[in-house]
Amino acid sequence: MKKTALLTIAAVLVLVLAFILLSGYGKPQESPREYYKDKVAVLMYHHIDQEESGATITPGRFEEHLDTLLDKGYNVISLDDFRGFLKGQGEVPSNAVLITFDDGYESFYQYAYPLLKEREMSAAMFMIVKHIGAREGQVPKLDWPQMQEMIGNGMYFHSHTYDSHFYHEVDEKGNKDAVLAARVYLPEEKRNETEEEYKARIYEDLKKSKDLLEQGLGVHVDFFSAPYGKKNQKVDEISMDIGLEYIFTIEPGLVSAASAPTALPRINAGSPDIDGDKLHQLIRKFAKHTP
Repeated sequence: MKKTALLTIAAVLVLVLAFILLSGYGKPQESPREYYKDKVAVLMYHHIDQEESGATITPGRFEEHLDTLLDKGYNVISLDDFRGFLKGQGEVPSNAVLITFDDGYESFYQYAYPLLKEREMSAAMFMIVKHIGAREGQVPKLDWPQMQEMIGNGMYFHSHTYDSHFYHEVDEKGNKDAVLAARVYLPEEKRNETEEEYKARIYEDLKKSKDLLEQGLGVHVDFFSAPYGKKNQKVDEISMDIGLEYIFTIEPGLVSAASAPTALPRINAGSPDIDGDKLHQLIRKFAKHTP
């Protein structure tokens, strides 16, 4: 009996010891690795759909990105945190990430928002304001009630112009450029816009985008994403004049205290060839090259 009891006790001790070794119980937990500090990796996305192409990724790929950020020890921050960092009024955690979307597709509400909300993550969407609620003849866009709902759960909505997200002829030969960044050609008058006409058009467009978003959502709008990343000094000056103090581009890199407020870099994460591991490597790569 004694021998049997001793064998039973020994077996239990072996099982307990095995549990401790396998679970890591009692050992100090390792902190996530610090890849960078006092910087923010701003990720750029566009559309989410079941079929990938160009700047469109699947819900599964986006979910993989979010889980990779969590697993690798990144810290997703809000736009308010980011603004405070830019103003020098607050710090951001190590490995800080800001998630952004351009264009205002309804797929953000359908696919991205539930995944972000589930993980208590925040994101910012840049809206082409004229297209809010649009359905006919285009990929459906977010409407005002959807945006209002998401604001209550950590999402932000700022300007991607009112209606300056397209290319237009800039000379009589038919060459085209982004309308925000160039004086367009007026074929009926056989001339380009004057400098004053151009500046007035940009001012009206950006001011209208800001005013409508603020009136419709009851929020302060001071961020702007330049369509195609194309802008110029006049756009910068007009944006600052009307209160769009911060402009995102599509130039890759991380944002640091040394970054110009009107030329904030972003990493294009919304591509079908970027899985979670590649996203991690991209962030680390650009972190090394950002002062």
